[in-house]
Amino acid sequence: MRFADALRQGDKVALKIAEKANMHNHIDSVGDMKGRWRVGSKRIGRALEEAANDGITVWSPCFSNRFKRSFSDFERGVECFRHQYDESRSNIKVYPGLIIRKGCKAYEAEQMFEEAMRTGFFKTIDIIGMSSMSADEYVNMYRKAVEYGLIKRVHIDECADADIIEYIEKLNPDEISHGTAIANSEYIMSLVKERGLHMHICPASDIRQGYCKGYASHPIRKLYEYGINVTVNVDNYTLYDETVTDEYYNLYKSGALGADELEWIRMCGLELEKKYFLKALL
Repeated sequence: MRFADALRQGDKVALKIAEKANMHNHIDSVGDMKGRWRVGSKRIGRALEEAANDGITVWSPCFSNRFKRSFSDFERGVECFRHQYDESRSNIKVYPGLIIRKGCKAYEAEQMFEEAMRTGFFKTIDIIGMSSMSADEYVNMYRKAVEYGLIKRVHIDECADADIIEYIEKLNPDEISHGTAIANSEYIMSLVKERGLHMHICPASDIRQGYCKGYASHPIRKLYEYGINVTVNVDNYTLYDETVTDEYYNLYKSGALGADELEWIRMCGLELEKKYFLKALL
């Protein structure tokens, strides 16, 4: 059954088994000082299981300094992830993302970046968090990201228009995480469209954090109709208790987007895998 038809018929089984991408998904391990390796291993294993059960075939899990702290260093964390992935016998194509939290001093961010790059594990980079720090703090790191062949992202969900423009123009990202505020500015939408940036939208997260009131009024429609490439994702499976399948269904049932429009968005996410694969060959 076609994905669009499954949406129209409310066939959640067909929706669930349909191939989908989740291009922005935090899976940082949590726990206290005692047993963090054990807790981290379980969290990673559960995340792999959640993605597989959700029909995810292209996945970009995100890891921050919390991932490093949970395992003492990046090398041990990466070893754990690879072991869990092998144990799961998964066929999911994984493109791990490194997240740097805004507010880190430039030298701290670059130190963490270089340590992470030594693992050869990460394929994307992103910066996240509420901070008034200028994009200038991260320009050098993003230049290095180009040398490492990374897909460059920026988190834009808490920023004023001037900050959004600065981050786009100075860091030259390939993709934007969240970014619902972009729909408030014709100029910024035109900037995003002209540069061919993909926007990874997480509806449940946007709603619960108060960036929009509900699915029906979510700005994903405005961004889509403007001609911006958008994807539908789950920010955190555990925290929001929604799957990517749920997000598509909720957007359809609310009238935010039609079945054929959501089918196009689904394919847009899956097509990103080709870009990522080609980037890895350069």
